[in-house]
Amino acid sequence: MNQNLKATLSDVQFAILDFIYKNLGGNEWTGTYGELCNTIKEKLNCYDAKLDTILIPNALELLIKEDKITLYKYIDIKPVYYKLGQDLNKFLSIGQFRIRLEAEALKAYEERNKNQFRNLGSPAANQVVRDTITHLSPILTLDVSRPEFAQMCIRILEEFVRVGVRNYQDSSYLRDPAQKYIKEHLGDERKRCETDFYQPFLRTELQRDEFLAGKIVAGAVLSGGITDILTIYQIPIETKVIYSDDKGEDSTLVAKGVGQDTQYASLSRVAFLSVLDLRPRNTIADLSNIQNDVKVIPVLQKEGNHDVKVVRVQHICGYGVPSEVRR
Repeated sequence: MNQNLKATLSDVQFAILDFIYKNLGGNEWTGTYGELCNTIKEKLNCYDAKLDTILIPNALELLIKEDKITLYKYIDIKPVYYKLGQDLNKFLSIGQFRIRLEAEALKAYEERNKNQFRNLGSPAANQVVRDTITHLSPILTLDVSRPEFAQMCIRILEEFVRVGVRNYQDSSYLRDPAQKYIKEHLGDERKRCETDFYQPFLRTELQRDEFLAGKIVAGAVLSGGITDILTIYQIPIETKVIYSDDKGEDSTLVAKGVGQDTQYASLSRVAFLSVLDLRPRNTIADLSNIQNDVKVIPVLQKEGNHDVKVVRVQHICGYGVPSEVRR
């Protein structure tokens, strides 16, 4: 078994435990194997066929072997328990079964949950999240009494990167709707793409995350202005749109919104800037990738040595047909 597969198995194991603890309060799960697979795929944001055939059965077997779960079903009102060495696929394939969590599962879950990164469906996406959080760690670890502060930053970043991954995978998710909005709105209405399209889209995506749900507000007053999105712990999230006809050097466009975000971050020292980039990308030099789409911009301040870090995540929506990309 290669190292990547081990990591994936670990992710699947955690997803199973996480679902039962968070969604069911630690109570037993009951359902069919197909229902379990659909749930785990959704949690991992991964729809690889190997999950059904290899990874989920292997993860269940490892959890049983490590005394973390018990697998059983009722046949003729009598409980029938799965034992290691039996045909697991046969056991899972017929009717409903139950997963009961054991004491060892809680220990493993709490340990893994301390600083949990999720699988975003791309090794490069997973890596850029870890690299970015490492860059932010001097601020995230300032106050150990606020463990949720670091976890919130991780989840916000993961959600923005997840949006980027899905945008590359499926043009109908963000790219096509964004282009449709621009085509259907002219003049001043077109310039409201940020407030009328992009901000509502991002708020909806953030609220889908069970950790962030209920902790996101829109239009909150802070540091003399009104933020686009604000979380508890005063973490500001600003949005910007770079239109196809925006002029200026790349460095100027990249800096768009950084000053505003920095002022809002006077209490958190961390801010997020999410950018919808609609400029045409039709040459090799103009193309990007998910790791280049995330930048940490340190903003020095003359009042002292403690800078603000603005995490800028761009969502590229100006791609055309790949065969037409020029050198």
